[in-house]
Amino acid sequence: MRAILFNILIIFALASCGEHCEKNCLPAPSQNGSHQLGFFLNNKTWVPKDKGYHKEFELPQPTIDEDGLVKISATRVDEENYCRNWFCIEVQNPEMKTGIFPIANETCKNAYQTYYYGENKDRTSLTYDIIQTEKNEIEFTKFDLDENIIAGNFSFTAVSNQSDTIRISQGRFDLKLQE
Repeated sequence: MRAILFNILIIFALASCGEHCEKNCLPAPSQNGSHQLGFFLNNKTWVPKDKGYHKEFELPQPTIDEDGLVKISATRVDEENYCRNWFCIEVQNPEMKTGIFPIANETCKNAYQTYYYGENKDRTSLTYDIIQTEKNEIEFTKFDLDENIIAGNFSFTAVSNQSDTIRISQGRFDLKLQE
């Protein structure tokens, strides 16, 4: 009887771990162009999600200009809080190689933004700027222009226009570049 109860407990524990992972896990690390991005925003999972309203903005949008400015952006609709979140970081990588580089937003005015709509349309939008005195960097673990794949990790701290601080940690990306 104890063996049966023990097996049932193991099954429930494994099932609950799978449920938890679906709700609070990042995409698996990879370097094959799977076109995924995710990070923890104040210890909660953030992955792009749009629900079809503006599908062109949902997926990560990586670009590289002729001067080696790498830009990665994505959006997410948060229906529970009636808002759209926008994420955007940039780094100068003129040699287009692997390594660690400081995040230096130039055309991305804000690293993170929240715009409210619907029931919350009267709330003030939040715009977050990177705190330059903190460690804010991207590590490119793959930079393959032949295959149009960039992959790596990132983290940063930012403060909002209302003095609210956020921490983005364990960020990871495996992206196909726009051709």
